[in-house]
Amino acid sequence: MLHKINSALNSIGKAAEQTQGVASDTRLAADCIYRTSEETRDKLQKGLDEATEDIQKATAHLKDEVSKLNAAAASAISGIGSTEG
Repeated sequence: MLHKINSALNSIGKAAEQTQGVASDTRLAADCIYRTSEETRDKLQKGLDEATEDIQKATAHLKDEVSKLNAAAASAISGIGSTEG
């Protein structure tokens, strides 16, 4: 009878060790997924920051070009007005 109890306790001990191993592996996998998510988030944020910077540069350039066109149009209009008078 004690032999059967020892055998059952050994089996329970092995199952507990395996369960502990699985829990440890699950934690490692969760940590890996979390780190991957962090890296992906960081890459996305960097891309968004770069895109924002590019858009701001393009907007500033476009604003300068529109200002030049307005100045040229104003100059052309004033030139037309002075030749008519």
